[in-house]
Amino acid sequence: MPYADEAVYAAIDWWPATLRPQGHAWREAAPAIERAAPVLLFSPGLGANAQAYAGLTEDLASHGYVVVTINHPFVSGPTPLPDGRIVRYEEVAEEWEDEEAAEAAHWARSNARLAVTMADEKAVLDWLARQNATRGALLDGRLDMGRIGAFGHSFGGATALQVQRTDERVKAAVNLDGTVYGDLDQPWTEPFMILQSVHAINGVPVEEPTMKPLWQNRQGHGELEVMAGSCHGDFSDAHRLANIYNARNPATPIQPDPQMYCSKDPAALEAAVRSRLRDFFGRWLR
Repeated sequence: MPYADEAVYAAIDWWPATLRPQGHAWREAAPAIERAAPVLLFSPGLGANAQAYAGLTEDLASHGYVVVTINHPFVSGPTPLPDGRIVRYEEVAEEWEDEEAAEAAHWARSNARLAVTMADEKAVLDWLARQNATRGALLDGRLDMGRIGAFGHSFGGATALQVQRTDERVKAAVNLDGTVYGDLDQPWTEPFMILQSVHAINGVPVEEPTMKPLWQNRQGHGELEVMAGSCHGDFSDAHRLANIYNARNPATPIQPDPQMYCSKDPAALEAAVRSRLRDFFGRWLR
């Protein structure tokens, strides 16, 4: 089936009308599992759609996980609601007199959004538990609710880590290049992994500032790896799809933002991220 509904494609301003990638998922397909499987939640970055990470989520599903992707209305990219409306990420334009006030406003707004995305993930876990216990439901008895992980990109990565810290149902979490908003003073006791892009200012590597308090409050297993030659957007499918589209449409190429998408081989980077996700969740949820 296609990555997304036609209405979602139409709502993405830069998406070419002729780019309609096909995934490997089947709508309303019966789960191809004979016993309860571990569950993974996935949340995308701000303004992005979960469908744009199918290269990662479909790979994990093919290795025996039930992967549940979440689009958060008004936080994720264009999201269809049950009444047919398409709602977008709400970006707030504000002007502040000084940099300190602007930074404080940014953190307050981000923490408020984080509360929403965390509540969404916990509500999805509640719904999954009900479905798992409902005789005749699609997921009846198919979910091992004792083996749950969460992962996400950017803001979704922060959501995964904070849900893991505050909900004992989540046993392992992965943050793909996300600043960790929310409470940084409480300990993380469950295993987590962070995969980062190369953070640099004028070519000089710098540390993402929320990593230090996160690491100081780590009481369980933690992993941190910088993925060489990557930029922030390279964790999604966008760069790889743009390369495929450009090869087929040289007269009307897509020009990805080089500050966001800089990998010289996005397919190889995706393969490396896939491998690390499988290894991490395989060790802690299998």
